[in-house]
Amino acid sequence: GKTLIATLAILSHISKQETKVVYLSPLRALASEKFEEFKKLETISGSKIKVAILTGDSNSTSKELDDANVVVLTNEEMDAHMAFGKDWVFEIGLVISDEIHLIGDSTRGPTLEMILTRLRTGFLGKNPPKIIGLSATISNSNELAEWLKCELVESEWRPVPLIEAVYSNHTIMT
Repeated sequence: GKTLIATLAILSHISKQETKVVYLSPLRALASEKFEEFKKLETISGSKIKVAILTGDSNSTSKELDDANVVVLTNEEMDAHMAFGKDWVFEIGLVISDEIHLIGDSTRGPTLEMILTRLRTGFLGKNPPKIIGLSATISNSNELAEWLKCELVESEWRPVPLIEAVYSNHTIMT
């Protein structure tokens, strides 16, 4: 469900704006997975959409980043590119932060918090981009939405029921 929301937001933004979309991921593997999914948009759009990636493991060239409409990257890569003032960073109009609940994580949260703070306050010298935070497991969504100055959209709908279980002695106990 979260990927569908991100895809629709990307398509909507690109159809109306000339600015870039950034998709933030806390993990390299997740960023690579989303890059492959969003890369399919290039074939659907007849090459009107260009997707680039920055994870440390997989990096697009500077030209690819400049030409891209969508840049998929890890939080740490975003932080580094903002710190070095890369030109493409000033063209961001929409940020989609996946697994935004990790902002509360003691090891990964501070980096994400700094990125979002700089973006939402216009620290980059441009109008602040729109921010979409995605999470399936967030407890303080009201506080986070207020801090980001975002509208909170919640849904309890689950296509597959969530069941908690413990596996012990070759037995699953719910």
